Amino acid sequence: MRHIFTLLFIVAICNVVFAQPVAIIAPSSTTVCAGQSIIFNDASTGTNVDTWTWSFGSGLPGTANTAGPHSISFPFVGTFNVWLQVADDFGIDDTTIQITVTMCSTPTAAFSISDNTICPTDCITYTNNSTSVGVTTYLWTFNGGTPSSSTAQTPGNICYSNPGTHNTSLLVTNAFGNNTYSQNITVVVPPTITASGTNVIPVDPGTLVSVTAAVVPLSIGNLTWSSNPVSQIANLSCTSSDCSTADITAVLTTIYTATFTTSENCIVTDTLKITINTPVGGFKVGVPNMFSPDGNSENDVLYVRSFQDKLITSMTFRIFNRYGQLVFESIDPNIGWDGSFNGKDENAGVFVYTLDYELFDGTTGSTNGNVTLVR
Repeated sequence: MRHIFTLLFIVAICNVVFAQPVAIIAPSSTTVCAGQSIIFNDASTGTNVDTWTWSFGSGLPGTANTAGPHSISFPFVGTFNVWLQVADDFGIDDTTIQITVTMCSTPTAAFSISDNTICPTDCITYTNNSTSVGVTTYLWTFNGGTPSSSTAQTPGNICYSNPGTHNTSLLVTNAFGNNTYSQNITVVVPPTITASGTNVIPVDPGTLVSVTAAVVPLSIGNLTWSSNPVSQIANLSCTSSDCSTADITAVLTTIYTATFTTSENCIVTDTLKITINTPVGGFKVGVPNMFSPDGNSENDVLYVRSFQDKLITSMTFRIFNRYGQLVFESIDPNIGWDGSFNGKDENAGVFVYTLDYELFDGTTGSTNGNVTLVR
């Protein structure tokens, strides 16, 4: 009986399975800034673990063969595999973990601007070009600007009204420190412009008016003229290369505006009003009721009459004899009828005329009547 018990005990011992070791790495962190260190501890389990083989990643101080703790510095940005193999009385095991190394540094503040030389009331667009890692705060200070400060990453348009030099600064902060960048903004003093003219109030239609636009101080830029009504700008012609002087054929009461744009895109303007004399009853067009083409240089030609020659901008003037035959036609107020038809003088008598016209101010009209030719 004793022999049977002993045999059973031996068989039982042979069937026991002893646990293998489990390799476990316990790091102080799995992320680190470049140049900083991580402490690695062995947390492996097993029976009498007595062998450790460490590898801390390619390019790093190689290996270790003790349980640790091991303090390892990571000077390079990247991802590193840390490997540990352990052995005990019953076997071996290994494990690998990843360490992420990032560039943790103070931020670098920077910005660019749409223009650093502007005119009063102009606005500037700021573009944030700062570089940083981690949570970052921004503090903009706009001396002389509206608004005067901002904590936004992108502050939008900042407007300036007072001439002078104004400083803009940006303070950028993260967990590792801060940095400041600044630039100066120059708000220029724009020149003044004065528009003046000779005989501008009041004049008869067709009067030639000389106008001048004086820019003080003299500046680099571009001078232009405009008019209200717009159509009257066609009556202006520059008499100097920069258009600072010009001649205007005045036919309608008009406001002319001189506009000077500087090289910084500052715009200054001044206006000049030319007023036209208006006769009592308004501007009239008519045809005399009699003329005598007798060669004495008095009333020899039948013209369409107006207050001034420049009053009529277009017309059609026709004359018919008593038989309804067209004997004369003109579209030019300066061309009248001399009393002839087909090269021969017409006999004295009564003729019929029709007139369609348009005046300088856009007024149109039609009229007809009789005219007596006297010999």
